[in-house]
Amino acid sequence: MNRRQAILGGVTVFGLGFSIFKWGRPGKRIDLSDLEHQKKLIEELAECIIPETDTPGAKTAGLQDFVVKAVYNCENLRNQRNFIDGLQDLEDYAINHFKKSFIHCSPKDKKEILSYFDQQSRSFNLFFKKAKRKILGDPFFYLLKKYIVIGYCTSIKGANQGLAYDYIPSTYESCTNILKDQKSWATK
Repeated sequence: MNRRQAILGGVTVFGLGFSIFKWGRPGKRIDLSDLEHQKKLIEELAECIIPETDTPGAKTAGLQDFVVKAVYNCENLRNQRNFIDGLQDLEDYAINHFKKSFIHCSPKDKKEILSYFDQQSRSFNLFFKKAKRKILGDPFFYLLKKYIVIGYCTSIKGANQGLAYDYIPSTYESCTNILKDQKSWATK
């Protein structure tokens, strides 16, 4: 065995051991109170991702309760831990770089923080991305964006005021032309 294979094997064993220790530790489901204490932070994050414009934003739609329940009820233990650890990492990053919590940061600082975490959640190598998700679970920012968008599109305010929603469609048309100033996700 040459030196390159020995180094690669050592790094692989160390990486797997660390990931099993950090993310694969046995345990019960998370306590919902851990997420309940973070609702204000989740509300601010949601508003940064879907801000209020001429349509209601995420804060108006009240997505923080949906995100907490979805993470608790729909995610496995590994993803739940990733989400809670990600919220704490986000707060730590904001305090270390801007000397205040995320909630009290300026909109420019919030955008910079979210850009940083968005870059951290992306991987440009498809194989590495799939392997990382299989071993470590979904990244925090991916889970956050997923549940904010799902919650917004299925909320009453989001579906009725933010999107064009036809609750009684007469026929299904797979391809339609969007009218001038029509909102997205129209069914007629």
